[in-house]
Amino acid sequence: MRERIDLTGLGVKSAMPHFRADPRQQDKRRLKKLLQVLAARRLEGLSLFRPLPSALPFLKCDKHWQLADGSNQSSKTIHAAYKMALILSGNDPMGKLPKTGGSALMVGLQGSHLAAPMWKKLAGEGAFDIIRDEQTGQWRTVRPNPDNPAELDRYDLAYKEKWRPAPPLLPPRLISSIAWEDRGTGVPALVKLATGWELMCRSSMAKRPQGIQLHVNWFDEELEYSDMWVAEIAARNLRFGGVNIWSATPETGGLALYQLRERADAGSPNAAAFTFLLEDNPYILPEERAAFFEMLPPELREVKYYGKYLIGGRMIYPMFKAMGEHGCEPFAIPADWARFVILDPGRQRLGTLFVAVDPAERHFWVYDGMALPAGASDAGPWADRVLARQGDTKFEAFIIDGQCGRQNHIGAGTNTAREYAKALKARGVEPNAPGPMHGFYPGTADVTAREEALIGLLRIRGGDHPFVGTPQLQVMRGVVPELEGEIQHAHYTAKNPTKRAKLPEDLLDCLEYAAGFGLYYAKPVPVRDRDGHQAPMTVEEALRKKQRRHRPQALSVAVGT
Repeated sequence: MRERIDLTGLGVKSAMPHFRADPRQQDKRRLKKLLQVLAARRLEGLSLFRPLPSALPFLKCDKHWQLADGSNQSSKTIHAAYKMALILSGNDPMGKLPKTGGSALMVGLQGSHLAAPMWKKLAGEGAFDIIRDEQTGQWRTVRPNPDNPAELDRYDLAYKEKWRPAPPLLPPRLISSIAWEDRGTGVPALVKLATGWELMCRSSMAKRPQGIQLHVNWFDEELEYSDMWVAEIAARNLRFGGVNIWSATPETGGLALYQLRERADAGSPNAAAFTFLLEDNPYILPEERAAFFEMLPPELREVKYYGKYLIGGRMIYPMFKAMGEHGCEPFAIPADWARFVILDPGRQRLGTLFVAVDPAERHFWVYDGMALPAGASDAGPWADRVLARQGDTKFEAFIIDGQCGRQNHIGAGTNTAREYAKALKARGVEPNAPGPMHGFYPGTADVTAREEALIGLLRIRGGDHPFVGTPQLQVMRGVVPELEGEIQHAHYTAKNPTKRAKLPEDLLDCLEYAAGFGLYYAKPVPVRDRDGHQAPMTVEEALRKKQRRHRPQALSVAVGT
């Protein structure tokens, strides 16, 4: 065999002839490699997954807040994870988020919830099942029966032993790095992707992220401090007008989730809600659904099986209908109607309601109100606002939170009732029927009695009542919107069915004090006559005034002050 001589050290490039590669062979190799890549991509979870037809509206929704609620095991989380995988891979189904360089957040109840189901369904194997197609032999998702989407395909169901766990929804090739919160339990902290997206992961019990802007956020199930998370995420979305996905079964009765559902049902342009039900999920077999239903106590079936909100069963005033029988359009209160002022000086807010009673005592009319920041020097500004609303006739009576009225007012060296009464008197505001607490009547501290009294005002009157078919309470729509919200959202806690959840309720407290007090009609008395003196009363008016002064005190004692 002829020996090849190495001439490279002599500056000669090669002693062998140079052969140019065949372009057709190069194209074939490139095509083969491309086909291999495409074949591999078709076997990724993101390509194999087929959403349920009922979930398509949720996947296409591009509103600011997107709620996927419903029963347990109804496919809420897997569809939310699929939408997140599309976004993070640069394939946003909404067509509004960037393909590269986006910022995302994933929040679970606690670390273990971040690991499973959230991260496991997003980036782990087995989030759904696949099977080889009986016709093509290619892998595909185990699919619903085309004739009945609530059931599985007959072939797939018959060959369940051929099912295999699907690859991850988020392809591993896209994950550049993972910083772990707890690698041992699979809790991620920060995931960087080849698309330039970054995914932060947080427990709802941890510190909320600040100083960043987010393109997309995913909550799963109800969270600790959910109202604070919602408020914080709203701030994190300001720059990018981000998308917030919330998948949850409303089990614990969180108010933030319930309010989001209310907004969506009311037609908010920024929120949409989609209900996922166990009975529509073909991957849970009928016999498994039946066993789950029978296992559940009756009180939990509404939530876990039918996806209804637990908080709805703990509402204190579910009968209140602001847009129905308990609401009316605003109008000017006639000069001959009696008017009452109810005050609740809370720690954070100073709630005040103005309620009128017509001469026939047909209704108690809530016609005005205000919620001011509470503070050491709030009595003066509050009294100014009351004076501006007084007009030519006196308010009939003033009612105050009895407990708070007796407490020392911050920085004043006297109790709260005296401080507010002093501010009113300095401005010439005095009630027609002054109460025993420096001119105020004390509202009852018996919460149960107040609730029962307000429920009585909301109840539709029947029988032989002259105003049959109507409730006693009327709230002018839109005049005090905070009050409407406080009535609608007042509820008992999940752990203690007799304890009220801690929510802003200063205005609601005022309304309950008014209900427990027992409002009445009395002819209004002019503030001053033309000469600047108090208008004289007739003997009959003086007698009625004396009777009124005893009546409210008796009512207050009767309900437990």
